[in-house]
Parts: sequence; structure tokens; C-alpha cells
Amino acid sequence: EDLRSVFDQRRVALSCRTEDEPIFIDGDPVRLAQVFGNLLSNAAKFTPEGGRVELQVRALDARRAEVTVEDDGVGIDPA
Repeated sequence: EDLRSVFDQRRVALSCRTEDEPIFIDGDPVRLAQVFGNLLSNAAKFTPEGGRVELQVRALDARRAEVTVEDDGVGIDPA
């Protein structure tokens, strides 16, 4: 929700997929918010107007979670 206005201004659709059950993470909430904020901010910034960004969070097992941010921007040159 912190970045909703950025997505709205750029007319980029943001969708979030999560599991039915909550996922609890033992970590520094400030740093986690900073990392996720940076990922989403960059996705919004480099996705063309009318594009889409998808955030997915899923539990891998009892001790690990995976966060994926996908967008339809041009991406980073592999070189």
C-alpha cells in the first residue's frame, strides 16, 4: 500500500499472490520493508505504462519463504 500511488501514477497494475495461511518471518522489519519497497519501486519505475507487476509470496518449508517480483519491463542487459 505504501507504493500504490506510484503504480497508479504510472498506470501499472500491481497484483499480489499469497498463500491462504499466513507466513511468519523472523527478520528486521525495517530492512525487509526497505528491500521489498526497493524491488516494487524499481518494478513500477521500469515497467512501461499500462504494464503489470506481480508480487508472489510463498512458503518453501517451515523455515523458508520465497518472494518473487515479476514485471513486463525490458529487464537488465545480461552483460
